[in-house]
Amino acid sequence: MADFMAENNPCGQSILRLVSRGNAIIAELLRLSHFIPPVFRLDGRTEQHKYAEILTDFSYFRQQEYFDHNIDSKPDLQELDEELKVNHSDILTRLYLAFESIHKYITDLNRLLEEVEEGVYIQQTIESILLNADGKQLMAEALYLYGVMLLVVDMKFEGVVRERILVAYHRYSAQRTSADSNIDDVCKLLRSTGFEQGPKRPQGYPEAFFGRVPMNAQFVSMLVDRLRSDDLYHQISAFPLPEHRSAALATQAAMLYVCLYFAPSILHSQPAKMREIVDKFFPDNWVISVYMGMVVNLVDAWEPYKAAKMALGNTVEHVFVKELAGKLHVKLTQLNPAVKQFLQEGVLHEEYVLDNIPKMMNVLRDCNVTLRWLMLHTCPVPEGNKKLRALHELFLQESHHQSAALFELLLNTSQLEFVLKEMFRRMLREKQSKWEGFKKEGCERMRELADVFSGAKPLTRIERNESLQSWFSEMAKQIEQLSAEDSTSAGRKIVQLFQKLESTVGTFGLSGLDRLLCFMLVRELQTFVYSIKSGVLRDPLWQDMFRSLSSMLSPVRATLEHPQRVYSTYLARSSKLWSSSSFTDVLLRIGQIQLLRRLIGYELHTAAKFDSKFLTSALHNLNQALLAAVGEHYHNPERPYPSEDNPLLYELTAYLESTGINHPLSKIYVTTDRLPYIELFVLLFVLSHLSRMHYSKPLGKLQPKKPQEHVDISALVAGVITLLHQFHAEVNELFVALLGQYVRSMIAARAPETQGDILNVLVFIDELVRYGGVPRRTVENHVPTYILDEYKSYLSQ
Repeated sequence: MADFMAENNPCGQSILRLVSRGNAIIAELLRLSHFIPPVFRLDGRTEQHKYAEILTDFSYFRQQEYFDHNIDSKPDLQELDEELKVNHSDILTRLYLAFESIHKYITDLNRLLEEVEEGVYIQQTIESILLNADGKQLMAEALYLYGVMLLVVDMKFEGVVRERILVAYHRYSAQRTSADSNIDDVCKLLRSTGFEQGPKRPQGYPEAFFGRVPMNAQFVSMLVDRLRSDDLYHQISAFPLPEHRSAALATQAAMLYVCLYFAPSILHSQPAKMREIVDKFFPDNWVISVYMGMVVNLVDAWEPYKAAKMALGNTVEHVFVKELAGKLHVKLTQLNPAVKQFLQEGVLHEEYVLDNIPKMMNVLRDCNVTLRWLMLHTCPVPEGNKKLRALHELFLQESHHQSAALFELLLNTSQLEFVLKEMFRRMLREKQSKWEGFKKEGCERMRELADVFSGAKPLTRIERNESLQSWFSEMAKQIEQLSAEDSTSAGRKIVQLFQKLESTVGTFGLSGLDRLLCFMLVRELQTFVYSIKSGVLRDPLWQDMFRSLSSMLSPVRATLEHPQRVYSTYLARSSKLWSSSSFTDVLLRIGQIQLLRRLIGYELHTAAKFDSKFLTSALHNLNQALLAAVGEHYHNPERPYPSEDNPLLYELTAYLESTGINHPLSKIYVTTDRLPYIELFVLLFVLSHLSRMHYSKPLGKLQPKKPQEHVDISALVAGVITLLHQFHAEVNELFVALLGQYVRSMIAARAPETQGDILNVLVFIDELVRYGGVPRRTVENHVPTYILDEYKSYLSQ
């Protein structure tokens, strides 16, 4: 049955054509409803007086000779009748053909069911069709569309207007009606039901209208059972959250609502089935969209049906409605900011979208469900039903309904959907070219690695390794064989290749990356030092400023009398250095490189301990012993020290770096001369940036006051530590002393507005200690212990 929709399956094709025709009929009815000649409504007294004897309802068929004779005997009526015929003959024909197509549709549906039962379609029965996923969808739609046709006809074409149109067509198209006796059946089907837009409706409506053309009762029963038990369109998988279940089944719920009128006994006297239907489809909603803007309030629609009304009772209890309204109000207030955040400039780029597809889909799903629910349940209610109006007003009050907020969410959601749709469309369009480009690049990289281990290229002291050479060559061949057409298989293969690559050259990749970062670090440090040496310290104006500041702060053990005035003056004068140069960017890049190298070192050390714990322990112990021996040599030169031609230090360093037993922030990378005032330069640099930051207790770190200033405190600290280690140790000591002097002086001034600046400096000092740039005892030499204790106490609160 998997090929039910195949072109060579006559049963499936017949039902498909019927359903397609049903949708076309409804579209034509909706279109024609806007072109009903106003004269057929007889709204005003003038029209009634003028056309009442010509435009009659079905009473014409009971006294046809009388009406025709009356018109023929009066010349003014003959003239008026001829005028109507000339003016409206075409639209009447079109209206009749649309009405006739409804009868032909249900006749063809009944004939199709009879042919299935008679075995015309070999190996097909109603039961087998309803077991097939496509078959039950089409069968349900076929019956549902017929019901929608009847509802549309009664809503858009009033009963008496329909009868006048059919009578006029019968009179003005005598030749066609005499040849086609089908008009009698059309008139029987579409005679007035007595339904009018208003609070009251006729007894037994609309089930009596739906029963004018008998249907196969067994088929209707089986179809209703399928609708109430199955997920016809497999929508629950697209709406995984339990609270979205009614939205997932909304289309099926509308179909079931219409089809139940073909089996009214369920609505009247089968409470168990109705309880099941309400629990599955209407547990948290009572207003549904039946078809393209046709909204039905179940509280009003199911009022005459005992079982249906009783089953819906729990859904519309006031306590539950209040709780539901509160939840939707909260949801609406949360979704608008969430959607706006996605729509901010620069957020929705390709990498972000691909990494956050589930998150964005969840937000869009929530938005659509909330919008649908609120738009349906805030629709105006029918007049005359006090219970329904009270329920409506209760919901509006408890949900704090604001049309503007709802409309804003609608606009934002539609914009987000449009942007994402265009991005996905572009990515799918570029998918093949990117696939080929990345595949080509991957092959080239694998071949390059194979060449590296061939020993033929003069690269970084890597020895020839035939096994790795052949392995990388094989990897290149496997990458070439990947195909974008079979995405599942290709994706699985890519994951396997990544896992093999990581397990084979994980350490070698990381070690090479660390070496590369080290080269980048040296270049950045050389750039930074050169900029200070050749630019700042050669300028007489800057030299005078630093000389003046040095005298102001000397001795560093002292406390300044007017610290705010001193520091603010020199910070203002030095602000040009940071705004008109790249010092900040370079130092932050240095810090970021060092943080990456720390992470690489941690990863290498962890891998080494797992893969070879004895070698790691031996290297660690040898390193400690060698450091102790070197330290003893500096205290007592008579102690032994490795000579210049001894490769011990060089070779051990390579092993230590490969196993992550190193401290990137404490190493010397460039040789520098003694630079005057370098500690003051760094002090003003740090204080200038700290003044634009604040301490965030939830994050436990310093954050920029302005979000657009992307200054990471961790990168700043790592950069300062690395820079200071390139100079003599006394520079580092003096820098800490200057920070301590700042803290002591500001606290002594007792200015409340400086509390934030003091806290920022203390946090910075704490970060220096944490990253290993300054020993704790050095800090305690310059910042009193009671201040450090008070600072720790504040952070712990």
